Amino acid sequence: MKKSIISAILAGVMAISTMSFTAFAADTDITKKPDIDGKIISVDEVSELKWLSDYSYQETATETGIPVNFAGCTVKITGDITNVGNFKPIKEFNGNMEGAVEGKAYATIGGLNVNETSGGAGICAKSANGTFTKLIIADSTIHTTDANAGAFAGNGFTSSFNDCKAINVNVTGRRFVGGITGYCYGNITDCVVTADEGKTSIIASNNPSGLLALSSGDNVGGIVGYMGEGRMTVSGCEVTNAVIEGTRQVGGISGFENYGNTIDHCKVLKSKIYSKGKLTIGANRTPNVGGIVGQFNQGTSTQWLTVTNNTVEDVAISQAHSGKSYIGWAVGDSHYTEDSNYYVVSGNSQSNVTLTLNESAAPFAEIGNEVTNLKTDN
Repeated sequence: MKKSIISAILAGVMAISTMSFTAFAADTDITKKPDIDGKIISVDEVSELKWLSDYSYQETATETGIPVNFAGCTVKITGDITNVGNFKPIKEFNGNMEGAVEGKAYATIGGLNVNETSGGAGICAKSANGTFTKLIIADSTIHTTDANAGAFAGNGFTSSFNDCKAINVNVTGRRFVGGITGYCYGNITDCVVTADEGKTSIIASNNPSGLLALSSGDNVGGIVGYMGEGRMTVSGCEVTNAVIEGTRQVGGISGFENYGNTIDHCKVLKSKIYSKGKLTIGANRTPNVGGIVGQFNQGTSTQWLTVTNNTVEDVAISQAHSGKSYIGWAVGDSHYTEDSNYYVVSGNSQSNVTLTLNESAAPFAEIGNEVTNLKTDN
């Protein structure tokens, strides 16, 4: 009788132990519905952040007034969220996401590990007409083997980013890679990409030394990889302690700027910028790299290109390709505008900037700025 009782107790203990282990093992994937008040969603835990992701992949909405793309909704990050771990990007975020930690200027989301094989990578894969304000992404790795990578949105499309920071981040993708967003048709204001003392933030294509003919590895920028046409502005942004590298169209602030856009009052400090693409026979592509912008597109009579009042200091810029190269401390390649009056490049300053070309490369003297402090790589 005693043996039967003991056996039953042991069996119960083993069952409880097994249940506890299972629950513990799944803990990192637990999601918890956050507080929802109308169209305001308050998030302050890892499990609630992951609920946003899970919800975005549903085919239809299950919460009243909350569409799966969060259009018209506001997500308030009301507490710092650290050690997030593996994270599936929110599929599409078309609402407002803002830091709202009491007594703090920003809310921090830290320890993200995003590793995608398709689609965009960031807190959000894509964001259309969304806004991101007073947020920090810290100590995180954002990676996709596909295009579009950025700490906040891989494809920022028509969204805006205001007073956001990416600190100690490693952002990589096939192309369209930026510290804040990889691809954008919106405004980016007062955003920062930086790293703590002794650390470096890396913004790079997966294969920065790849073949230029493949269009891979291009459009890489400290803030934004590709900025589409239509009078968008990147203003008051700063990149510090960063390494930015790709095949071509690589810039300290923006890899590529289309017509009508403006970059003003931005800073690139204590960073390294590389354009490493390899030209193939018959390829109609040339590497280009600049301290502020990698490459311009052509301006128009109604939509000028403007790069004014920016600062580049303590920056090393290099071009590894052996051939005609486009390199500059401000704009790497503005050759699309050689016969055009529709651009303004003025008021920019540089200090302690070095430009290094492959030994057999020939520099292109960019419009509006001389190629200065140039040396060859021996």
